[in-house]
Amino acid sequence: MKTLSLLFLALVIGATCRAQGSYAPYGLDMELIYNCGPTSCPQLDLAIQANATWVRIFVPWGIIEPSQPTGTPQPSTWGQMSGQHSYDWSYPDGMIGYAVSHGLNVYAQLYWVAPWANGNPYGLGCDPVAAYTGNQCYVYWNGGQYVNCNGNQGQSGCTAVGNPQGVPPMQTLNVGGTQVAASTAFEDFAYNLAARYPQVQYFGPMNEPNFTNMYNPPGGYTGNYLNYYMQYLATPVLTGIQGANSNNQLVGPDASLTGGATSGLNSFVIPLYQYFSSSFGVWSVHSYHNSNSSNDHQSVRNDMDTVFSNIGNLKPIWLTESGFLYYGNTTQSDNVSGLYVDEYNRSYYWTKTFYHDIQDGSGSLAGGYYGLIDQYGNYRPAFYTYQTLYGR
Repeated sequence: MKTLSLLFLALVIGATCRAQGSYAPYGLDMELIYNCGPTSCPQLDLAIQANATWVRIFVPWGIIEPSQPTGTPQPSTWGQMSGQHSYDWSYPDGMIGYAVSHGLNVYAQLYWVAPWANGNPYGLGCDPVAAYTGNQCYVYWNGGQYVNCNGNQGQSGCTAVGNPQGVPPMQTLNVGGTQVAASTAFEDFAYNLAARYPQVQYFGPMNEPNFTNMYNPPGGYTGNYLNYYMQYLATPVLTGIQGANSNNQLVGPDASLTGGATSGLNSFVIPLYQYFSSSFGVWSVHSYHNSNSSNDHQSVRNDMDTVFSNIGNLKPIWLTESGFLYYGNTTQSDNVSGLYVDEYNRSYYWTKTFYHDIQDGSGSLAGGYYGLIDQYGNYRPAFYTYQTLYGR
């Protein structure tokens, strides 16, 4: 037992020294950040205090562009291919502007398809930022139409549609008398986003596409959905971000391997690797295991090893979401420590981890006590473990 403990300590000490030098691939999954502006962002201040080097931030298209483009489409002009856009950048300016000005690297996850781009009549009433502060709404795709659940997720046959992202931008828009694919407007958005924030070079085309209630296309979750994902989500984002900067990288698919999802590995990661490998600069997955055991990190590690065994290490693999519940004991801290060592020992393929999340109630619609800080501002032991091991 002593030998194992000393070995573990040696791994941690060695890893810690390296992390404080050139090797610091750790971040926090911040998702939607409210009450944030260019000169004040309490949540990002906590990330900085925790010594995070990266943050994963959701950038909601539906908030930034609440109305479809107008005017005349310019097919040969980057950012105006679908027409003239009226963007409100105040929300991402607060998040991304504050992050990059304070030395944080940003992975920008495009989020929440604009309702006018996917035909969701209830989308405008489903503000995901408001949802994070308690004003959730739920919409259900049923038999070819949307049904408003009036905020009652427990209503018979009613589930959240993407928190509420809805289906992909599969509509055709009439812009000044010209028919334009809504996915072209999404490409414009990706281009303009990347051009506005040149410090950001990693972008994702939406979150957890393997959850059927996230991206349930008209007609149901069919065998065509992987192609829908590429045609309407991934490819427009890739084209847009690389139009702004050819060095920008597409991260994806941010598929969940756990938590009741359909198999993210078999339904998304492996077929994307087989058929669309050239589109992605980074492979990304989510893994959560919580059994109130200090060995839960080993199950996450096993998920990552399984991904690696199927797709290899020709491109980096990121764990863009993972977290451990707090049970009023030390298991959360033990797992945060163990996860650090697991990645360090696999850094030849596993090159980044985003812990979810910094504080209870600040980034998890699903609830649960994953935070390194509780909702009342009390710092849990795992915060200090993260701060020490994952330091800048």
